[in-house]
Amino acid sequence: MMFSKKLTAALLTGVLATGVVTAGQVLNVPTKAQFTLTLGTEELLTVPGLCVVEREDDHLVIRSKGPVVEWSLLVGATYAQGEVPPGQLTRVPLPHYKTFIFAVARPVLGKIGVIIGRENDGRLGYKAYVGAPFAALQVPNLGFTEVVVQGGKLYLHIHCDNPGVRPVEYSILSGEDYYQSEAGGWARPEFEPADKYEPLPHYRTFIFVMARYGHIGGMIARENDDQVVAVMFPLGTTFTKMTVPDLGSVARDRDRIRIECFNPGRKPVEYSILSGNSYHQSEAGGWARPEFEPAVKYEPLPHYRTFIVTIARYDEIGIMIGRENDGQVGAIILP
Repeated sequence: MMFSKKLTAALLTGVLATGVVTAGQVLNVPTKAQFTLTLGTEELLTVPGLCVVEREDDHLVIRSKGPVVEWSLLVGATYAQGEVPPGQLTRVPLPHYKTFIFAVARPVLGKIGVIIGRENDGRLGYKAYVGAPFAALQVPNLGFTEVVVQGGKLYLHIHCDNPGVRPVEYSILSGEDYYQSEAGGWARPEFEPADKYEPLPHYRTFIFVMARYGHIGGMIARENDDQVVAVMFPLGTTFTKMTVPDLGSVARDRDRIRIECFNPGRKPVEYSILSGNSYHQSEAGGWARPEFEPAVKYEPLPHYRTFIVTIARYDEIGIMIGRENDGQVGAIILP
C-alpha cells in the first residue's frame, strides 16, 4: 500500500532552498508524520536540488536528484555515514525504538537536510529541517561563531563578547566524539582567551552548541571541500518546561529532569537523553517493565554538559537541546 506524497508535500512549507544561514533562523517548518501502518512508502524530507528522503517499510531511502549525497546517521550515541552515487538511491535501516538524527548533505552545493525522529511499533514521529550555507551563529550578549582559515585549514572561531564576565561554554559532538571548552572564562588557563579556534570537523556531521545560562544557540552542520552547510535552530532561553499536548512534559526539578506522562497505561512517554556522547532511554507511564510504570520519572540533570532530551510516542514528539551550569539551564525547544 502506498501513502500519498501530496499530503507530505503540502506540509513541507516554508523551505528555504537557497541563501545564507543567519543566527537563530529556522530554515523550514518541521513536519510531523503519522504512520498508522507498518508497510508503505512516505516522503519525509525534500532538499531541493539534492535528494528526497522516504520511509519505505523499515528503511530510510535516499533518492539522489542528480548529485552525490552525503548521509549520516546518529542512533543513540552510535554514528555511521556514507554516500549515494549520483542519480541513484541508498537504503539505510530505520532505527527501531531509539532516537536518531539523520542528515543528508552536499556542502559544495550548499545543501543540507536533517531529520530527528523515533520509531516504535512501525510508527514514526519526526521533525525535518532544510538548511543552507553557513555564515555565522550569533547569540546576543554572549558571542558568535564563524568559520575562518588559518594555515590553509578551516577552524571554528568562537568569540566571547564579555570575557571574564559571561564566558561562552561551547561543545562539539562530531560523529561519536564529544569535546567542550570555554572562551572568555577563568576556571582554567585555556578558557581565558576571548577568541578560541577549534579544528572544523571534516567530512563528518557535527552538532555545535554555544551557551551560558539562559543564552544558548546551536546548529547541525557538515563540511566538505572547504564548504560548510548548517541547519540553524532558534535561539534558546532559560528553560522552564517542554510540553507535547496529550503526551507528556519535561521540566526541571532542582538537579533532576522530571518527565511526566499524561496518559499512563494508555500512551506511555518514550524518552531519551543524549548527554555529550552518552545515551540513555526509558519510559514513563509504560507497562513493558516495572521501571516503566511510574507516570512521573526523574533522571539526573546533566551538569556542565550539552544534552538533548526527546520525548515521543508514535507520531508525537518533542525535542530540546539544553545545557546547565551553576544551577541555571538554557534550552532550545525545537519547533
